[in-house]
Amino acid sequence: MLMASANFKGGQGKSTWAAILATWLGDQVEILDLDFGQGDSLAWAKRAGRPARLVRPEDCVSVLKEAAASPDWFVVDCPPHERRETRLALEVAAMVVIPVVPGGIQDASAWGRMRDAITEARRANPGLKAAAVLNATRPTGISREFLTMLQEWHAPKQGFAVMGAVPQHVAMAEAYGEGRAPSGPSIEAVLAKLETFAAM
Repeated sequence: MLMASANFKGGQGKSTWAAILATWLGDQVEILDLDFGQGDSLAWAKRAGRPARLVRPEDCVSVLKEAAASPDWFVVDCPPHERRETRLALEVAAMVVIPVVPGGIQDASAWGRMRDAITEARRANPGLKAAAVLNATRPTGISREFLTMLQEWHAPKQGFAVMGAVPQHVAMAEAYGEGRAPSGPSIEAVLAKLETFAAM
């Protein structure tokens, strides 16, 4: 079974959330890092002593299909672009978590493209559930606008849900850099909602 962390723009927290999700799902959950040019999740997993693979683009189809058919969980860290790898992950994943940083027009545009890609992927994978997390938020007007934008999409019974907001904390980046999964009350609240959403 696959849980993906995806966004079509870099700097949204995909790799951080891949680490959080893998830790949440269990000690032996393997991370499949599809960002062959960067490998952030693979580097984190090595520091954390966790199983992980850097998946080459040419191996993407076979690796993702094998993981999706497994009874064990795998977490996929998708690359920050709209190429084939992310779309393949969406077509076989049970759930995708989309971290969204409240920023400018590029962040909002990437969110819109992700929404469209999820709609398209659900034609091949109707069971795909999509969960958005407002990531690295600050108490600003733009954060409130982004939360409103995400909430307009919120429809849990249809498989789309907003899990909440996680404030920006230096401690999160420090934990990730040290090979630990970031944690805290806001992350725990998101994971509790994610568990409920997954069971729907």
